Amino acid sequence: MPKHVVRPGECLTTIARQYGFLDYRTVYEHPDNEALRQKRPNPNILFPGDVVAIPERKAKSVSVSTGQVHRFQIVVPKKELSLQLQDHKGEPLANEPYVLEVDGEPPTEGKQTDGDGKLKERVPLARAGATLTIRGRTMRLRFGALNPLRDCPKDDVSGLQGRLRNLGYNPGPADGILGPQTRAALAVFQVDEGLDMTGEPDEQTLGKLEERYGC
Repeated sequence: MPKHVVRPGECLTTIARQYGFLDYRTVYEHPDNEALRQKRPNPNILFPGDVVAIPERKAKSVSVSTGQVHRFQIVVPKKELSLQLQDHKGEPLANEPYVLEVDGEPPTEGKQTDGDGKLKERVPLARAGATLTIRGRTMRLRFGALNPLRDCPKDDVSGLQGRLRNLGYNPGPADGILGPQTRAALAVFQVDEGLDMTGEPDEQTLGKLEERYGC
């Protein structure tokens, strides 16, 4: 069975599509990926270097009559972009109009967040990013760029850094290193959440970060 080594920006949906599977679960739930499921319980968050077993594709046959023209419709899958937007006080940007421009696609206009500040859009699998404009601010989004928070090689903390940054803290560049700036940002997060201010990614802090971020 072939193996796929995860590259930056990839998720199970894009990997499955690359090998001809419309549903990522066909790949993720295969018995040969049991170890991957244990390590990455959220299939949307993989770490570069993770190994995914690719099952054998089964050919699908269709019976048609001869001497006629037949039309086949191919379903092109999309991935879901899901965001929860808050202001600097942690209040949701509820019912706010926004413009989302996915790379290579026309802008999505005339929509707004829901009452909890949530935004959900279906975007083409091949797209790697988008630009979001809301309440006079423009943000650059990178799809699949968030690394796991746990079980990363060499104590890589890029997943921690990405979550802190997206929550409004400043951990510095996502270099995977627990340096002074990342420790300072983590300490501020701990104070805000009523935790002991240690600047260390202990289990209680990681659990709270997962709770606040949602994954």
